[in-house]
Amino acid sequence: MAISDSGPLPGWYTDPDDPDNNRYWDGGKWTESRVPNTISSVTVVNNNGKADKINGVCIAGYIFAVLIPIVGFVIGLTQINRNKHGIWVIVASVAMFAIYLAML
Repeated sequence: MAISDSGPLPGWYTDPDDPDNNRYWDGGKWTESRVPNTISSVTVVNNNGKADKINGVCIAGYIFAVLIPIVGFVIGLTQINRNKHGIWVIVASVAMFAIYLAML
């Protein structure tokens, strides 16, 4: 087995045939060793059947929207152009802020 001087180092990489798996590159060729990718996002299916990817930042935004609404609001603002969930993080933050004010 000859390791290529110009290619990637041996290791686990996204399988070019199946992006849901990682495949081992031995430095010269792909082996038959495969493992599932770790979860980097969660797929949420809307009522209309379309799937959205929700990333960790949006998940944190929802959590902070409940715990510390101003932080959730800021996170929502950063995600509004990147992810459909950004607007919902903002809505949740404003709603929780209103609830906190009503409890005073």
